[in-house]
Amino acid sequence: MNSSDYAASTLLSPQSTKPDESGKDEPDQVSFIELARFAGDDKYPERWRRLHEGTSAYAGFNPWACIYGIQWFFFRKLYGAGVFSFVVEIFAPVSFYFLVSPLLPSASISWGVIIVYAIITRILIGLWANVALYKRALRVIREVDEMNLDNDLHLRLIAARGGVSFGGLFLAYLLPVSLKLLRP
Repeated sequence: MNSSDYAASTLLSPQSTKPDESGKDEPDQVSFIELARFAGDDKYPERWRRLHEGTSAYAGFNPWACIYGIQWFFFRKLYGAGVFSFVVEIFAPVSFYFLVSPLLPSASISWGVIIVYAIITRILIGLWANVALYKRALRVIREVDEMNLDNDLHLRLIAARGGVSFGGLFLAYLLPVSLKLLRP
């Protein structure tokens, strides 16, 4: 057995437990294969390993989420996180501009502060994205586990509910355009 086969078959077990329906605490175990099927590749489960084991709250920096923001979240089917990202990226700087810029000595300082805010926001989104995707993966895997399906169907359903969505990506580009069209 090579190391990748071993990694794929090994169960990842976090430090915490969750109560089942009987009220007993049982370890919440999710396999590397389930996480890889959800993500569509082995890259994300490797980044999630320390987070899943409870040894770190950090799941790596995601440069694609940092650059694309809402588009990355919608592409990864994280619609709620995408809307949150959109609000933080768009509405917060705009409201900041209208509320705080009159208090600053010049407009150039206002724009400088907004640019710094945008950069910090994008970096935080890049740090948060993998954690958000991991939490959704666990939620989907738990929901599919409760269906008591055979292994093949179980993994196919996890893959279908995870992965990427080009329709979601299209929707992410449509959202800002539609808001612009609604503006008088």
